[in-house]
Amino acid sequence: MSRFKFSLPFLLSGVGFIASTPPGFAATFVCTNPGCTTWVAITQQQLVLTSSDTSQTPVYAALAASSSDAIRHGYHSIYDTHLYLKASFWHRGGVTPFPEKEHLTAYVYKGEPADYVKTCHIFPIKVPAGTYYHTTCHVPG
Repeated sequence: MSRFKFSLPFLLSGVGFIASTPPGFAATFVCTNPGCTTWVAITQQQLVLTSSDTSQTPVYAALAASSSDAIRHGYHSIYDTHLYLKASFWHRGGVTPFPEKEHLTAYVYKGEPADYVKTCHIFPIKVPAGTYYHTTCHVPG
C-alpha cells in the first residue's frame, strides 16, 4: 500500500500545468506607466505576442534566448534578477545597431529590494551563430 494519497490524474494535471507555464513568469513584469514606477506581472497572452517582421518572434522566445545573460537570468528567475518590459512590447526606435528594427525594451533590476542595473534592447534578429537573439544593453551614468 502506498504512503502517498495522490491520484495519478491529480499528479499529471500538476505536471501539465508546470510544463505549460513559462519559466520567467514570476520575475518578468510589464510597466504600466512611461516612467515604469508601477507594473504588473506579465500575462501568458503578452508572452506570446510576436514581432511583426518575417521572423514572428514571440516575446518569451526573445527573452529566453537573449544574448544577454541578465535578460536570460531575469526571464528564468535566477540570481534574483527581475525584468520590467516597456508596455509597447515590440516597438521601433533609434536603438543601435538596428535603429529602424523592432525590439523589446527591458529594464533589468537585481536584488531585494531591487536595484536598477541596466536597460536592454532585444531584437528579433539572431546573432551570427544563430543561437541567441541580438541584445544591446547600457548601464546608467
